[in-house]
Amino acid sequence: MIKNKVRILYEDEEIIVAVKPAGMDSQESRGMSLDMVNALKNHLASNKAKTPYIAPVHRLDRPVKGIMIYAKTKEAASALSAQIAKAGHMDKEYLVVVSGRFEGAGVLENYLRFDRKNNISLICGPKDAGAQSAKLEYEAVECIDGEAVGGKEHRKEWQLFEQELKKLKTEDCLKGEVTLVRIKLLTGRHHQIRLQLLAAGHPVIGDTKYNAEFAAYNKGYALCLCASALSFEHPLAKKKMSFTLMEE
Repeated sequence: MIKNKVRILYEDEEIIVAVKPAGMDSQESRGMSLDMVNALKNHLASNKAKTPYIAPVHRLDRPVKGIMIYAKTKEAASALSAQIAKAGHMDKEYLVVVSGRFEGAGVLENYLRFDRKNNISLICGPKDAGAQSAKLEYEAVECIDGEAVGGKEHRKEWQLFEQELKKLKTEDCLKGEVTLVRIKLLTGRHHQIRLQLLAAGHPVIGDTKYNAEFAAYNKGYALCLCASALSFEHPLAKKKMSFTLMEE
């Protein structure tokens, strides 16, 4: 634990696997608030004479919480970056709560373009300027009445969003049915999960950027999106490593 914010799930000489809280930048930030890179550097600096090396090899949007891996050496960073570049070598699973009753499983495919000026992505046509293919697999896990603020069969998964759902209920922002959905990204596009679920008619609960129901909500982080599981090959030991928040 780092300052009661960042939980470390695993650490050795080459890597750190930690849980990024919502509201913290995953990469080094120029702002005054603490980011993941500097939080981990502070953790390591307690027993080192020089500034420790911490390199992010992937990222999570600031309002998204979940499992991340950081390299402690340049060699580990290079090996992990190579895994990300090869499809299927690093698996990331997400859980998300969406508006309405969403059923079944399948693949969502869209084309997105990034609006850098406004830091948003937009659904577009395949021939539009800047268009990039976006693809993900989804599986609807369980649908409940939002007023229940908790699940039935999948209690551990729902507990990942307990604080967010209670906060939204307290603010009278949570109404109707909501569905817990499991996501596996097949591409890595900016705001991909949030935008593709919106296009499918089931925007993410608490998303003030893309979900019109929460556009006026500005009372802290309550985005119901979590990087819930991560598996990869250890950069030096070459063994498969897997981590999930549901086993905590």
